[in-house]
Amino acid sequence: MLTSKQLLQPLSKARIAQIAVRFDIDPGNLSKKELITRISLSLANRSDDEGIAFGRTGAAKLICAALTRAEALDLLRSTDFYGEEWIYSSSGAVHSLSADLARELLMEIAGAEEQSDLDVLCRSKKWRKYFEESEYEDPDENGAGQTSGGDDPQGGELEFEEDIGSEPEWLHALSFEAGPDRELPDGMTRTSGSLFEHQRRSVDALVEWWQSANDKGVLCLPTGAGKTRTAVHFALESVLAEGGRVLWLAHRHELVNQAVAAFLQNGHVAPTNFRIGRFEAGQRKFEEPAEVVVASIPTLTREGNVDKLIAIHESFALIIVDECHHAVARSWKQLLQDLGRVIDGEKLLGLSATPTRTAEGEVGQLWKLFGDIIHEEPLLPLMERGILAHPRVVTVPTNETFEASSEEQRLFAKFKDLPPSLVKRIAEDETRNALIVSKVVKDAAKWGQTLIFAATINHARELVERIRNAGLEAESLDCSAPREERLAVVERFKARSLPVLVNVGLFTEGTDLPGVQTVFLARPTMSRILFQQMVGRGLRGPALGGTADCNVVAFYDNVRGLVQDQLTSSFSSERSALAAITGEGTDELVESVDEKRGESGTVDERPTEQRMQELIAALRALASRGSDVDSSALRLVGWWQSGDASAPRALPVFEDNLENCGAFVARVLHESHANTLSEELEVDGISVPEAVVRAFVAAVREAPRTTQYFSVIGADKGDLRRLAGAVEPDGAAGKVESPLLARARWLNSPERASKVLLPLNGQSVDVSRRDYEAVGAIWRQMGMMLLGSSPDEQAIARFVAGVLAAKDRFPEMTDVPHSLAESLMRAAAANGGNIPQPVADDELAALPPLAEVRKELATLRGEHRAQALREYHQAFFKTQQPDYADFVTSLICG
Repeated sequence: MLTSKQLLQPLSKARIAQIAVRFDIDPGNLSKKELITRISLSLANRSDDEGIAFGRTGAAKLICAALTRAEALDLLRSTDFYGEEWIYSSSGAVHSLSADLARELLMEIAGAEEQSDLDVLCRSKKWRKYFEESEYEDPDENGAGQTSGGDDPQGGELEFEEDIGSEPEWLHALSFEAGPDRELPDGMTRTSGSLFEHQRRSVDALVEWWQSANDKGVLCLPTGAGKTRTAVHFALESVLAEGGRVLWLAHRHELVNQAVAAFLQNGHVAPTNFRIGRFEAGQRKFEEPAEVVVASIPTLTREGNVDKLIAIHESFALIIVDECHHAVARSWKQLLQDLGRVIDGEKLLGLSATPTRTAEGEVGQLWKLFGDIIHEEPLLPLMERGILAHPRVVTVPTNETFEASSEEQRLFAKFKDLPPSLVKRIAEDETRNALIVSKVVKDAAKWGQTLIFAATINHARELVERIRNAGLEAESLDCSAPREERLAVVERFKARSLPVLVNVGLFTEGTDLPGVQTVFLARPTMSRILFQQMVGRGLRGPALGGTADCNVVAFYDNVRGLVQDQLTSSFSSERSALAAITGEGTDELVESVDEKRGESGTVDERPTEQRMQELIAALRALASRGSDVDSSALRLVGWWQSGDASAPRALPVFEDNLENCGAFVARVLHESHANTLSEELEVDGISVPEAVVRAFVAAVREAPRTTQYFSVIGADKGDLRRLAGAVEPDGAAGKVESPLLARARWLNSPERASKVLLPLNGQSVDVSRRDYEAVGAIWRQMGMMLLGSSPDEQAIARFVAGVLAAKDRFPEMTDVPHSLAESLMRAAAANGGNIPQPVADDELAALPPLAEVRKELATLRGEHRAQALREYHQAFFKTQQPDYADFVTSLICG
């Protein structure tokens, strides 16, 4: 966040020339500005010992190392550094820094790529005593670009052909008089026309909620459907009409401005004139009572500001929280608790297009904060009426593989999305970026007005540079750009004089950008919400000044070391991407898109039994070896689990049955609590074998309070092993038991003559003798001959699929479970071509030590422990101790 230009500009020309000579750069007869540019370009284009170019950041660090102590301290004292949360200025302690430490600190600041990185740096144990923190007044007015603007080695700061002047004055006003008799600020016009039908339905539902005893709820409208205008109409027509005050909470400055503009532009629907006041950081607080207050959430979370707000405005009848899916964050929850403490009788309304957080475990917290959904509108009818655009999804595999470090795996499990370090590494991949640019440029005429979401500021600038070099005009925007630059670039894009706009995080939430024809997702993510918000920028239909169709080009990568990526390639198919966009079932939407473009959909037509066996095989392979499994077709996102922890039952949740499973489990739990759960419960639409569903329902009936949802994100090997056993119905492909219990049950089984007990994947698995012999024969007769003795897993999967599909040619393989065939052949491949041999009965019947029996029993509870005791006695100890009570006594007494 410090550039070469910022480091060199304060120095004299003579001193800059000295630094140039130090780096073997000819200062020539150049002006100071030209000399700074030459040094910046020369250093940025140099490489380290490994041949990696220093780039802008490396150039800045080299210059930091060349500064004297006095020069470094002068820079630290004279520069404000703008983080995401605070502004940092040097404290008195900075004078105690040695030359080396002062240069080191500047180099670390230069290497901070994002504003959040600067927060971490300036508040770290090592450096925090050298900084003082202050609140933001307005980062754009105060020149956040001082520390994050960036000096472009190819030609300095961004320059624009058009000069659109300064910002509208209303953006800086603290209060506004609005209403049917009031004039709008210069440059602003009233909204024309009545609400759309879906918006009017939403307002009617909100009015009904307002008149009810319920004090909280959520309005869910898809991105682009006008939830801000809808909520503003409701507030003006109902709340203000009754004399109540409204507090509107937003977490970003742009969203505060958007809400203020919506109240101004729709003020004519209010029964009387009213006042709007701001409540933001620093001096941007209107300190007189107002009927509508639009407040910044980060500002209100700071100590004392809630009390200051209430001291000015006394009370509010309605609190509206924009983008409420963020509200499970600790600071947001505390703010809502503080507001509830000081305001009596208020109602709480959440607004969101995506009312679930990425982390499934947080959904319950969200509903606890906001209650039920008041009203929601499905996506497809809005597309059919031209309010939203139809998405035309193109998924592009980069074929690039990245390894997640152990720390990145930990962060992924905690935050449920790719950690910044991994995102940055992916964004810096040369081959990947070349592919993205090639896609953009090659079909530029097809894509039209293109909005690209980049991963980092440097990533955005690199993409722009590459696109320009390919002959296509492009600009980038990020949080470091002054507001005048943002407005200029956006206006050029809207006017279609700029075909490609690359941004970093500016257009994910709440920003109106009509006319987008294509959205490129160059930023990798596994977050459904972030994916929805990025795509949502292109979903405004012709009725809202947008387009009838929007291309969505999503790139996906292979990330090794993350369990979820082994189980599902997030957004890596049209169906999964559409599911992420809509947050609902995709069949109708895929059909709708297919009808518009005359193509067939990619529907998973595999039988549910086959799908389940392939899932079990993949889970066992992952759990036993932690290896990569070719399971992109599985699309598992999580599972519902219920029952005793020692023997739970599970309902797997795939991408294409996410909504159906959620609704089904909710119905089962409701009927279970009401004691109305029927044995004839309808299970259609779940895409899971009926036996698995009914086993899960039976577990819920026995122990409904144990029912919970697990995401594959963060799942470990033990979770996957237990899931494999919890979804496999008896007899499908062998029961997985603890080794000792499996031996006991095998010895007690009346079906021993028709089965064999095999050591597979570290477990004892009983399978049909017929199936075992059929698979062994096929492997010996054809498998080894065609594949060799050590084939890879993909080759085995293709071979098994081919054999099972050719039932006429291989009748002996009829009804052999797919997972069993693959497991046996994989085991053979890992054992020099030898199919696993059944465990001999004399080995199984060997008397186990009592200590081993006690250890196994300690893992069981209740009736499962009692059943296991019976199995152990019958199989191993009945000859020595015929009386069961004597056996139990010996176990207890040793």
